[in-house]
Amino acid sequence: MLKPRVHESGRRIRNSLSRAEIIAGALEVLREQGIDNLTVRLVARRLRCSVSALYSHFKNFDEIYNAMIGETERELGRELRKARLGFANTIDQLLAVARTYWSFALEHKDMHRLMYRKTRYLRIPPAYRVYLDTFRRGYRTGDLQYSRKEAQALARTMFAWLYGLIAMELLGVSHISQHGARQLEDGLRHFHHLLGAGGRFESQIGD
Repeated sequence: MLKPRVHESGRRIRNSLSRAEIIAGALEVLREQGIDNLTVRLVARRLRCSVSALYSHFKNFDEIYNAMIGETERELGRELRKARLGFANTIDQLLAVARTYWSFALEHKDMHRLMYRKTRYLRIPPAYRVYLDTFRRGYRTGDLQYSRKEAQALARTMFAWLYGLIAMELLGVSHISQHGARQLEDGLRHFHHLLGAGGRFESQIGD
């Protein structure tokens, strides 16, 4: 947990607040209070500072918001790239990335909502970037028997399916939320077949 630098009186030491500390404090408030209750006053209270002190590092709350999104994107990207390390084959890597993204979204629901709450994606979302990179590697190594254009189309299709499944899970769509893990594994089974993998599909929840 974040520990602000404070005097014995409990007041924050002057000029001790950093940009990184503000982002970390805001993410703590997000995790504890939820995205709908995230306010600049709660962040200031967490950091034991004034609201004006936050704005010595950021122009406005939108800028803090965007910095939080950037940090969340980096964390998700690290987790997805780490998930690939345990597998040599591209198809196994893609399945691992999908399962890791699913777990991240369900364990950090408000952080996931944060990334997509603002329509700011003029660039590629981090999860799709990892998918695209993994598909491209598979194309280059020969693990995937598709052209580069086909591999890119499959990356878009797989990401869109997974994001849609996660969105329905987080929205509480009944037939998804009751059997979310099963829906995930059933979909991955189809992609396993579509990608031309040999051998048996290994479900994470059993058949």
